[in-house]
Formats: sequence, structure tokens, C-alpha cells
Amino acid sequence: MLPHEIRFDWPLAFRIGLGLFWRWLLVGALPGILVQQLIRSAPLAGFALQLLISFVGLCIAAKWLFGGDKVDSRIRARRSVRVHEGSTAMPKGYWVVRIDVSDPEGYKAYVAANAEPFRRYGARFVVRGGKFENPEGSSRARNVVLEFPSYQAALDCYRSPEYQAAVRLREPVATGDVVIIEGYEGPQPGDA
Repeated sequence: MLPHEIRFDWPLAFRIGLGLFWRWLLVGALPGILVQQLIRSAPLAGFALQLLISFVGLCIAAKWLFGGDKVDSRIRARRSVRVHEGSTAMPKGYWVVRIDVSDPEGYKAYVAANAEPFRRYGARFVVRGGKFENPEGSSRARNVVLEFPSYQAALDCYRSPEYQAAVRLREPVATGDVVIIEGYEGPQPGDA
């Protein structure tokens, strides 16, 4: 995921900034000021000690910010949601096809005709026939899932004149259902 694909999260940034400020104030600045007051006679030594304490405070804050598992998993989960909500990254598109073929020989003409639009729009077979079980609802004899680079590419392929010509070849020899659906790029079960 590239940084420009992530929408900035102001509430999270504010909470992190506030946490860094308090850690800097309590661990770095206040002890440094107290040390400087105690060593008034040697201001350079007091300033050096203040810098050292501030550096240690910032290191502790950086470890909290970048090393904590809880914070890291929260940031990862927010990033994955942001990709789905409004980024320039496009989820893939899919065709879910269920079909009953009544004339296998006539269906071969449809298969030959759909090859060009599938190639042109970047289709890739994920499921093509194969064994299946139907534990709920209705089914058809053949199931196909096609993956496209984007949802728009899946729509464009179906609406293209080349594919519509293939559909006219399929209609007399097969009955089916086609669902064009956008893929999901958000958090998954098990993501913390």
C-alpha cells in the first residue's frame, strides 16, 4: 500500500500527537528544566543534560508509537479500511456465473467468441466448472467465477459489443445467471 492511497485520519493523529506531547513534557522537558535550575552555575552542563533527557523521552515515545503491538495493529486495521473507503486503489471485479448448457456443441461457439473480450478486459478464470456441492438454495450444472482487474473492467466487458455478440450465440443453447460484483479489500477475520 502506498502512502498516497491512505486517507489521513485526523482523530488518530491527534491522539498520537497528544500522547507524544505528554511524554515529551513529563519525561523530557520538565526534568530538563528542573536540572537546568539545579545547575544554574553550569548552564552548558544543564542544557546538555536537558537534551539527553529529552532524547530519552522521545525514544520512549517513538517505541510506544512504532513498537507497540496494540497501536501497530490499530493503524494496520485503519489502513485496510481506508483502502476500501476512498482510495485510488480499485478493488477487483468478478463475474459469478451459473449456467445450464442444453447444447454442448452449440455452446462451443460461445466459448470461442468470448475469448477475445475476456482477453481484452483482463479476465482470469478463478473457477471454471469443477466439482461443487450445493448445501443451500438452488444450483445449476456449471459454475464459473471470472476475475477482472477492476469492477469497471468487469462491467465494460459485459457491456462490450464483442461480448454481447457472444451472448447472442449462448442464449439459444444455455440458460444462466450472471452477477457482476465488486471485490472487497477491507479488514478480514483475524486481522487485529
